[in-house]
Amino acid sequence: ATEDYRDANYVIPIIAFSYFLSGAIAFYSLGLHIANKMRLNSAITVIAALVNIACNILFIPWLGIYGSALSTVIAYVISNLLFYHFGSKYYPLRISLWEPYKYLVVFIPIYSIHVAVMQIWSSMLLELLLNGILCIVFVLASLFCSFISRDELMNVLQQVILRMVKKLS
Repeated sequence: ATEDYRDANYVIPIIAFSYFLSGAIAFYSLGLHIANKMRLNSAITVIAALVNIACNILFIPWLGIYGSALSTVIAYVISNLLFYHFGSKYYPLRISLWEPYKYLVVFIPIYSIHVAVMQIWSSMLLELLLNGILCIVFVLASLFCSFISRDELMNVLQQVILRMVKKLS
């Protein structure tokens, strides 16, 4: 990218984290969907939107685009907390609020390595190779930390292989 867009490289991790939080909502809101509590679901969404707007008003003049990204993260954190709290009343998930976040223990150091290497060498081929290696490291570190089991990994690999064979035939 040109110099004009290079600074956007620093806001992307914040935006990516907000997507992670958005994905967690799918789990935390499950109880409200099962119980058909659409008004409560909508109310939480409206609260999150209002928090996002308020934080944007507060942070954008001070932090610019980073303030907007931070506002989105704050709104998603609040909606995660609310969806977990109210959703668990209707359908207990049997996981803690922090369960999805354990992967950040593995992801953040790996992502830091990616950023550091790409600051030194900027090459598309190197980035593709590095991304492949870091994906493997992520899986191995998740195994090492017991976030996933060998059986779970083997099951996923078998499913991927079966899909590939099915597409080829």
